[in-house]
Amino acid sequence: MTTKDLAVIGGLFNLNSKGIVGFDAVMDLDATISFNTDFSAALVEPVPQLKTIYGGKGRLVVPLDIKGRPTTSRSSSTYPSC
Repeated sequence: MTTKDLAVIGGLFNLNSKGIVGFDAVMDLDATISFNTDFSAALVEPVPQLKTIYGGKGRLVVPLDIKGRPTTSRSSSTYPSC
């Protein structure tokens, strides 16, 4: 399956990617992860060199290559049992 706009949106970070996710779980994605402003500031304060990867709007932006097959899979929920 090919995607041009796969996104994972969360409170701590956003991950945007494009590429291939196979039905056999093999992935080949070009991705970018951008962290929220509070987390970005907390990382940059002790490590000022990280300012070089500020992408805009005070967010750290890190390019990623995601390739291969996940070795384990797990999920969890914070919702109480019904």
